[in-house]
Amino acid sequence: MNCEASRATVLADRRMFAAIFDQEGTLKVDETVCSTFALLAWPQAVKRGLVSTQLIETVASDVNREALELSLAHLQEFQDPGMLQLAQSLPPNLTKLKLGLEGCHELTDQGVKALANRWGTKLKHLYLDFVGCGKLTDASLSVLAQNLPPTLTDLELHMAGCVLVGPPGMEHLKKHWPKSVKVFRASFKATKLNRNFMTLQDLEDYWRES
Repeated sequence: MNCEASRATVLADRRMFAAIFDQEGTLKVDETVCSTFALLAWPQAVKRGLVSTQLIETVASDVNREALELSLAHLQEFQDPGMLQLAQSLPPNLTKLKLGLEGCHELTDQGVKALANRWGTKLKHLYLDFVGCGKLTDASLSVLAQNLPPTLTDLELHMAGCVLVGPPGMEHLKKHWPKSVKVFRASFKATKLNRNFMTLQDLEDYWRES
């Protein structure tokens, strides 16, 4: 085994250890292990229409899980009902949520609403990629804004190619903006805004100009 492969193996082992044991090295409850495998299986379950109540409950019951990362990019099978299932699976103690949903062209505002209503009030880090989800409108940006938790410190939002999103949605974001946010990045190219925001200062400058 070469040096790079060894490093990769060590990193994978550390991640698995972190998923199974707490900081004192005590074995966590089995829910964490089960939910990890459930999340790994989720994309294929979506593709085959096999997201079951058991799969949802396996992730939702993991009270030890603080971070959830999942990519369902370009899965045309992932639509509003699937978003509701995903929303129902969110564990209660999440502080980090990262979802890659780019290219899920059938998603609508109703799906985004289902997600935003279920992510809880403990989030510190939120990453959402809706690039190319052309059916989303300002209503999606509005409901996202209304549900941003007061604990949030980092927000990354990508809606490039969402051609129905524009200034009204950004006004809702301004109205409901949590003062706790310190890091912000967003892409709105090929929308009615047609601009990106690399920093929080960029966003504040836009609000002053508009």
